[in-house]
Amino acid sequence: MFDVLSQAKNAMESYTIKLKTISNNITNVEVNGFKRSDVNFQTMYSKLISSGTAAFSGNSIEGGTNPLQIGGTVTISDTTIDFTNGEATEGKQLDVALSIPGAMFVLSPDGGNTFKYTRNGHFQIVNDKVVNSAGMQLYAFKLYNGIPSQKLEPVDLTGFSYTEALMSWDEYGYLRSYNPETKEYGEVFPYQLGFVIFKNPGALKYEDATTFSETPSSGPPSDPLLPRYGIINPRKLEKSNVVYSTEVIDSIEVQRSLDSVMSVIKMANDTITAFINKLG
Repeated sequence: MFDVLSQAKNAMESYTIKLKTISNNITNVEVNGFKRSDVNFQTMYSKLISSGTAAFSGNSIEGGTNPLQIGGTVTISDTTIDFTNGEATEGKQLDVALSIPGAMFVLSPDGGNTFKYTRNGHFQIVNDKVVNSAGMQLYAFKLYNGIPSQKLEPVDLTGFSYTEALMSWDEYGYLRSYNPETKEYGEVFPYQLGFVIFKNPGALKYEDATTFSETPSSGPPSDPLLPRYGIINPRKLEKSNVVYSTEVIDSIEVQRSLDSVMSVIKMANDTITAFINKLG
């Protein structure tokens, strides 16, 4: 019976982590660019008492026997980030959304020493730098005589004459002046948005400010890519891909699993208590 209690304890820990993950998804439902995560379970078997026997023995046909094995418990195999697209909604002048699932903007919090990746395209200009709400600087292709650089560089408008309220990205990712009343583009500034993709984006690591960092499982980012028409959605923001009703249903199912485990714990505890009382 003590084995039963141990198995139930491990199951409760696994289901509790699943419930915490669902809770995290729900609390971030209104965060632009947030990607929900899933918890995947796997079984654990503790004992193989008998391997079973084959159905044939020499020239005679005999019925075989199945293996005799005792189940252990359930545990978590891994967590996966779901990079399906969220809904694109109206944003501000410098906001932008990506239409390709898993594509990421490149940011740096420390001048290019480290890089973060995000789907949250809410940007603003602070001290002539294009940054996200946490102050991380956006990296893009810099244009030299109209030709994009080979690598991404920080978007720096020092020395340029501009009005932030009249700045936007066009459908090809060029930073331009834009009149929201006439919806006409004007001057082109020497920057074009770039993005990267990962072979296994579901294995990225969550970071603060709705950003991600690479892991050994995700692999390194691709070389920076230039956007084609249709990839960039100017003045749009991608909402989270959390579906509230789905998360609530999942939480109810997990709660039922927890209730079942609690029933097993109570049964084992009652059996142990009854046995001790008989001894006493």
